[in-house]
Amino acid sequence: MMRVLHACAEIYPLLKTGGLADVAGALPAALAGHGAEVRVLLPGFAPILEGLENSREVAVLKPPAAMSGTPARLLYGHLPACSAWAYVIDAPGFYLRDGGPYADAGGQPWADNDLRFALLGWTAAELARGLDAGWQPQLLHSHDWHAALASAYLAAAGGRAAGLPPTVHTVHNLAYQGLVDASRFAGLGLPAHFFAMHGVEFHGLVSFMKAGLYFADRITT
Repeated sequence: MMRVLHACAEIYPLLKTGGLADVAGALPAALAGHGAEVRVLLPGFAPILEGLENSREVAVLKPPAAMSGTPARLLYGHLPACSAWAYVIDAPGFYLRDGGPYADAGGQPWADNDLRFALLGWTAAELARGLDAGWQPQLLHSHDWHAALASAYLAAAGGRAAGLPPTVHTVHNLAYQGLVDASRFAGLGLPAHFFAMHGVEFHGLVSFMKAGLYFADRITT
């Protein structure tokens, strides 16, 4: 039985802005039907926290650099509406805000979206490295730009050569690539040489999506 962790920003029916949520809601159950043991990692947006039952604290998160300015802990519990077991990042300063998951009430993207979703990718990588002593995935599957840094963080920790799990990255919508100014790279806590053509750099910017495309072991669309 393969242990699979899916990292994504939304999940149907609790939180949905597009097709990503549909896949996140359906794929874990489909894989379980083939014998996999599947868990999902999600940001602690209000609808997800409200849907989480029988939760327990797994760890107090201590991410690198600028992400550490917002207190965060990792919860684990059941999402009955999704028929899924899930890890949820409880970081109110990042995820409990008026507006949508990616933009404010006026439709403007949150200025710290890079940090908000770097925390998602970093936490996914930490789980793949054994953050939960009771369960470690054998495969990490990240979805779209929001979780794409997961493979980069694992690569920075040594990747497959260090015995860490392989990764899959799925592109749901290539129009959204998670592009941020190069000045924000230092706050992500990645090695300096990762900001390069063979890394996360894209025409002078940081591209979260490119991190997934470059560092993942397999790519699906």
